Amino acid sequence: MSVTGLGDRAQLLLGLRQNTEIRTRLAARSQELSTGVASDMVAHRKGDTAPLADLDRRVALAKAYGSAAKEAATRLGLVDEALERVETARSGLFSDLVTATAGGNLGTASASARSAFATIVSALNTQLGDDGLFAGTATGGTALASADAMMADILATMAGVTTAAGVEAGLDDWFAGTGDGFGAAYQGSDADARRDIDADTRVRIGVRADDPTLRGLLRAAALGALAADVTLDLPDEEAGALIEGSRDALLSLSSPLTELRAGIGLGQSRVDQAIARHAAKASAWQILRNELAEVDPYGTASEVEALQTQLETHYEMTQRLSSLSLMSYLR
Repeated sequence: MSVTGLGDRAQLLLGLRQNTEIRTRLAARSQELSTGVASDMVAHRKGDTAPLADLDRRVALAKAYGSAAKEAATRLGLVDEALERVETARSGLFSDLVTATAGGNLGTASASARSAFATIVSALNTQLGDDGLFAGTATGGTALASADAMMADILATMAGVTTAAGVEAGLDDWFAGTGDGFGAAYQGSDADARRDIDADTRVRIGVRADDPTLRGLLRAAALGALAADVTLDLPDEEAGALIEGSRDALLSLSSPLTELRAGIGLGQSRVDQAIARHAAKASAWQILRNELAEVDPYGTASEVEALQTQLETHYEMTQRLSSLSLMSYLR
């Protein structure tokens, strides 16, 4: 009976394949030992990977809502800063008008009002990227036209007006406008911008520039700005009446503006809670996921040690076999 053995080339290829298999297994077990996570999840879970997929989905969803909440927090923070600038302009102008009323310096008071008007418009035109924060759901632009454009349009409607009552009536009409006047100057939408910060929770992430309180502040500042405007050239008595009207309007709008800012603060609180809640959820789901995917460190360490011994033995046997020859045997 004849015995068929392996030729030298076949033995070489067999040895290389065995070496590769051992090294591959050793690399996988070493990675598992260092990370604590199974490298072959299907084999580790014996084909039952559904719980892992479910936990991965939960982690991804919590992170997505967390990201949305963080974006909302950024937006609300900028809105709050802008409203703080509006409040600073309101209170500063009110103080200037009180001083002007007492001292009779109408020109200075009117200049302060025009500056405050520009400051308020600038604050309400704050953008995040290309989107106006006070433009509602509208994207790609500011909420309002420029302060100069708005004042020019207001003055254009005041032709022939010579009394404080006429100016106030004209401003009432301009700021009440929908297709023209303020309606044309407001470039945003008529819907509030909102964000989903949870599966069943939406939060308003801003205030529109056409809000009655903000519109009223712009009107009050414009009223003072028109008092000493050279194109109107109102008598001092009529100009003084406009300054007083502007002053009184600014005072009456203090509480509504505070309430507006309080609403933003409430939104910030809800968003901050959502951020913390989603971070905790993501962490909890990830811990459970890691527990399902983790390997036994002691068993893995033993297997690594066994594979190292096996690889060393394979190298030693390969070296011995490679040194065998007929001449060496015959000597």
